[in-house]
Amino acid sequence: MNLDQFLQQDIEQAAREHRCYYDLLNKLEEKFIQRDFDGCKQAAVDIINTAQALQQLRERKERHDELQQVSKELIKQGILCAVVRRFDSEKV
Repeated sequence: MNLDQFLQQDIEQAAREHRCYYDLLNKLEEKFIQRDFDGCKQAAVDIINTAQALQQLRERKERHDELQQVSKELIKQGILCAVVRRFDSEKV
């Protein structure tokens, strides 16, 4: 797993999701071997959820990097700016 894809504060969660992904792949295979097709479907849904979580974490890093770049460009143009952090508990 390339840790550069994630924000520093998201690395632990990304690592958990990454491990979870592989555990779920093993679970999917076990359920298939057992011919537990309902279990297969549930494991597949969980795999998709894990992949979506990893994608959201990666996109969060991409948005952060883009914002940092915009901030640097504005500073180069002599426009004072600062990147501030919005807490998750705040409403948009």
